[in-house]
Amino acid sequence: MFVAPSEPVALKAIGVSSSLPESHGVDVFWESALGKVGVQRKQFPGDFLASVYDGRLAREYPMMLVDLDLAVLVLEGRQFWGPSGVLVHERRKWTRTAHRHYLAAVQRLGIQIQLTDDLADTVEFVTEFRDWTDSEDHGSILRRPGPRGSAWGDLANEDFMSHFLQGIPGMGQKTARNIIQHFGGKLPLQLTVTEKELLAIPGVGKGMAATIRKMFP
Repeated sequence: MFVAPSEPVALKAIGVSSSLPESHGVDVFWESALGKVGVQRKQFPGDFLASVYDGRLAREYPMMLVDLDLAVLVLEGRQFWGPSGVLVHERRKWTRTAHRHYLAAVQRLGIQIQLTDDLADTVEFVTEFRDWTDSEDHGSILRRPGPRGSAWGDLANEDFMSHFLQGIPGMGQKTARNIIQHFGGKLPLQLTVTEKELLAIPGVGKGMAATIRKMFP
């Protein structure tokens, strides 16, 4: 991980001080399983608004979009808006509505927005984000929640069968239970492969294979 020389000591401590990030329009840069990653840090509201007004961010965005596979703009500092929803910086007004529209436009470009409380929180975010980008599995949010058991968290075989049936579009929990009960506590389906064949599939271990076999007696 490379950190621009102009960044605070706490941030430079987690990487190597280098001008390389600046050539990509960011303050922190690294290469990961997702490709080239860059984080542009702006203290909010001061440095952020100054960068908007003097055109620095407008110059940095194209560099981020061209050079990086994943670009993030971090706004560091808690956002406090007055009753009128207006911030004043260098005698210029910045409304909450304008702020939301600006961030929406940035994200529409393909640059992510992250909010941190302070420098320590930014350091923590960058460290955790680097670890996340090094992971090869980012599909967890697409996975369905697990089966629902009793109020005590116990899971019966019927819970797994019900969970399986609810993967059918339009199938609710009640209908799934009715199907299982109608067929004597069994799924009205048959498994045509052996446990050995299941174990040959990448990602299927003994526990999962045994559960599948149990569901299809």
